[in-house]
Amino acid sequence: MFKLFAGLGSDDTIRFIGEVERGAACGCFCPECGAPLLAKHGTEKVWHFAHEGGRERPECEAGSVNLLRRLAVEHLRTQEAIELPPCKDSVNVRSPFRALWADVVWSARIVGAVEWVSAPTKYGPVGLARLDQGGELEIFVEISDTLSRQFPPGQDGKASVVFWSTLPVMSDRRKRSYALQHLRHRGQFIWRHQPGNAVLAQHEQRLSVRAEQDEELFRRIRQRR
Repeated sequence: MFKLFAGLGSDDTIRFIGEVERGAACGCFCPECGAPLLAKHGTEKVWHFAHEGGRERPECEAGSVNLLRRLAVEHLRTQEAIELPPCKDSVNVRSPFRALWADVVWSARIVGAVEWVSAPTKYGPVGLARLDQGGELEIFVEISDTLSRQFPPGQDGKASVVFWSTLPVMSDRRKRSYALQHLRHRGQFIWRHQPGNAVLAQHEQRLSVRAEQDEELFRRIRQRR
């Protein structure tokens, strides 16, 4: 069963179970429903937070994971620069004789400062930026054991990238420093929607020319028969 491993302090800071006093003295609240929490520091069960009076709700189970997402955003905001992964795509054009294709790799860089969203929604972008070759970039964060594969298109064709990390193991959920170390080592940027690039269009144009040449050759062969 899932256990709350992080809550919110009275000052709205993230508090991990291994960094607070036992019981109600922890002074923490559920990040989902706002109810007071008790810090359970037992010797047999995994340390965790519980709602006062046992008022556990299924929707509160995601509260700690959402705090990990918030911690990941805090981590990203401390970076001097965000390095985006290479963009990769393939171009395919069919001719009468063969399938023409080319693998294309290009780079994209953020220019200027990232505009971090002050209160991002659960599934919304956490940051907005401009790319070196034009166009806007939306930055998302996802903390889950399996990366979501189906993403809706970005608004107005914006490029988007997700900082994804698996959930830390239970021993790494006790303290903020442990969770941060996990995010640093396991977190990676993955493109949701890659930005367009002139190089990609050039490859497509070249393949189209070759396909037209094949088409012309095919017509000549048919005429000779």
